[in-house]
Amino acid sequence: MEFVIASNSGVHFASTTEMRLLFTYICDPHIEEYYYEIKDDYTYIHDFYENQLFVKIKNNKLIELSNQWQEIDKKNKKMLFIKKKGTSFIFENLKYNWKQAKKIESKFLNFDKSNLLETPNKIFNGGFHYITKENKNFNLVNKYYDEYKVITSDIKFKEDFTVNHSFFPKEWSIIMVKEKIIESLDRSVAERYIMVQDKVFCFYGYSKEGILIQTAINNKKEILTAYPIFRRIK
Repeated sequence: MEFVIASNSGVHFASTTEMRLLFTYICDPHIEEYYYEIKDDYTYIHDFYENQLFVKIKNNKLIELSNQWQEIDKKNKKMLFIKKKGTSFIFENLKYNWKQAKKIESKFLNFDKSNLLETPNKIFNGGFHYITKENKNFNLVNKYYDEYKVITSDIKFKEDFTVNHSFFPKEWSIIMVKEKIIESLDRSVAERYIMVQDKVFCFYGYSKEGILIQTAINNKKEILTAYPIFRRIK
């Protein structure tokens, strides 16, 4: 699931780069974290520091979203949970608090509900942060590797195209991916607590190699998704 947590003071958490850039623009059009350009019927919103990170959206959809945000913001000054479902965006209220990071009992974690190992078919279905090779349904384009062999890439599907997704090193086995996720949870440096339908805890931690991994876990100890943070080599 692609989602963002935002208020009139800006974006507080985003599950993808696209959601972060899009709602940074919508929440605060004057902030200096991005720049945008309009071409034909589309607006391209670029990360100010990483030009190759951007989101592409139809102008009429962007206007519709901006108007929707402004109407909600007039009535509600609390944080909002905004999730993307197909081409629609659903706005929900939420309770949101910072909590001190705590040790995870990794032996109780469950990967069964995780989408990070799912391979999309013709369209992007979220998750998908582990891949060893491409298949007939998709191609990775504009690939870059950081010093830890984490990959960032756009993905071209049969019926879809999405940009700026990160992948664990392709040399890692599935077992190793899971081990490194748990390793990063044991070495977590920050935790954000989100209440929406179920409780979701978002952790940031480092593997022993130094790869920063973000992991989302619900209150049933199920890992929903996890992905490495790509860091461009200077």
